[in-house]
Order: sequence, then structure tokens, then C-alpha cells
Amino acid sequence: ELYWTTQHDVSAQGGERCHRIGAVYMTMNNPFYTVIDNQVALKVDSEGDILMTRDPALSQERQNEEIRDLLEEGIDLLILTPVEWDKAQSVVREVKSKGIPVIIVDTQVADRLVDCTIMSDNYSAGVQCARDMMARRTSARIFLLCHSSTRSGANRIQGFLDTIAKHPEYEVIASAET
Repeated sequence: ELYWTTQHDVSAQGGERCHRIGAVYMTMNNPFYTVIDNQVALKVDSEGDILMTRDPALSQERQNEEIRDLLEEGIDLLILTPVEWDKAQSVVREVKSKGIPVIIVDTQVADRLVDCTIMSDNYSAGVQCARDMMARRTSARIFLLCHSSTRSGANRIQGFLDTIAKHPEYEVIASAET
């Protein structure tokens, strides 16, 4: 599925070149990425630039194809949340070889290929979720839905588990990958 944000008419800018910004998050079915993309779109639009957002639907192969398509479209900047960082490195190298800056959103990367990383404190988010649950319930039998293939998901789960570890009234009875 293809997502395009709208942009206003930049023709009144007297011939100034607008920037073409590509955004490829790991999925657009997660409201987190929709909110991020909407906020980026507001800023991009206010500058008279164009944001082109793609949805790889949690497929790294598709994400790599979409990034290559954006390169053909002539992007000036790539905003990326890799589905699987180790399998995205080669396409990020392609982007960088063309002199295009790369901003990574909400994940850590092993390579120093990127120009900027914008991160959530996912461990803290897990701690906050556990504290909220503990404030609302005196005990719980917990079924965890995990996304262990992403560092952000693993960090949130670890923060949650570390927070409840010394509280036997909160028991993880099962977990499943999502």
C-alpha cells in the first residue's frame, strides 16, 4: 500500500527548489508511525516540500524495493525505520553513496551509516507500562505480546519484565510473537 501526503502548491515560491523527502517506516498499520508521519508531513508541507511515504508492511524485501523506488524519484533525504536493520544496510549504503542523508527513527543501528537517529526510550516505556498496570491492579496473570525481532520491542519488554521482577503478584503466564 502506498501512502502519499499532500503538499501545497509550491509554484508561488518563485522557482525555489522544493525538497523531496522519502519516509519508509516498518509499517503504517501501527498508529505510532502514523502519528510520526503526520507530524513530519505538517513540517514538510509548511516548508513547501514534498513528503513521499511508503508502507513496506513489515517486509524488509519490500522496504528495500520502496527505498530504491524513492531513489529513482529523486529524494533529497530518507527517513527510515528498518524492518530488519541487518537486511537494510545494503540499501542504506546505496542511499548514502548518492550523498543523500538518512535519518533513522525509533531504532538503533549497528552501522554508522546514518546521519541522525531519533529514538524513543523504549526500556523506559516498558517500565512505565508496568508501573501503570501495577497502579491499576494489585495482581495480574500476564500474557505478553512481543516483537522481539526489533530492538525497540525487545527493550520495551525488558523494561516491563525488570519492573515486575520483584513482584510475584504479577506473573507472566505466556508470551507470543506478533
